[in-house]
Amino acid sequence: MSPTSNRSGPIGTRPFLTSNNYHTIMTTYKKPPLFLGILLLILIAGTGLWLSRFVGEKMRLDEENNLLLRAQMIAVMLDRDDVRALDGDERDLDKPAYDRLKLLLEEVRALNVDSRFIYIMGLNDKDQQFFNVDSEPADSEDYSAPGDLYLEATPLDIANHKAGIAYTDGPYTDSWGEWVSAYAPIFSSNQNVLGLVGIDVAAERIVLRIKIVKQAILLIFGLLFYITLVLILHRRRILR
Repeated sequence: MSPTSNRSGPIGTRPFLTSNNYHTIMTTYKKPPLFLGILLLILIAGTGLWLSRFVGEKMRLDEENNLLLRAQMIAVMLDRDDVRALDGDERDLDKPAYDRLKLLLEEVRALNVDSRFIYIMGLNDKDQQFFNVDSEPADSEDYSAPGDLYLEATPLDIANHKAGIAYTDGPYTDSWGEWVSAYAPIFSSNQNVLGLVGIDVAAERIVLRIKIVKQAILLIFGLLFYITLVLILHRRRILR
């Protein structure tokens, strides 16, 4: 065969790539499938919603545990002999024990600036809760005198009071407003229940704090969702 003869085959007769098929090949390999973009957007939205709910629930539990810890600390601070000396009626107004407990609750209330009411409750023979001492001044319209019944107690409140169980409740609504509350028993030296310490915080305080954090999380993930959507649409438009 002559050295100058043409050789047959793809190399030497036709170019492997042209400008048209090069663009087609590169577009095929560079353009991600649409479902991957949709999947990414769903993942961002789902993560934002889940994280918002998770953080909100975690904050709610932390708030309740913090409030319960404060109620338990107050219960430990109180003089058991002073609590035992109360009769649960107007006679207590003339007792030094009542004055000491009243002063202590007022001071604790001043230190716990987010609290609205702090009080000691008793339980009568009819399984009715009543106020022994509260943190309100006597001239306040929200003041509860010794022996005033709390008629909005639930069966769970009564059961926990009798059993000496510390617990939280709320948000709930009663005649004074909407609250999140914590309760802790006051025990005698032989573990009898002498009374129950209650601390009330306006529910809107806790709900608002949680709401702000949840909305911030949703806003961040909403912006991330929007930016990702714009980038996906922009990339597909360039590679079209």
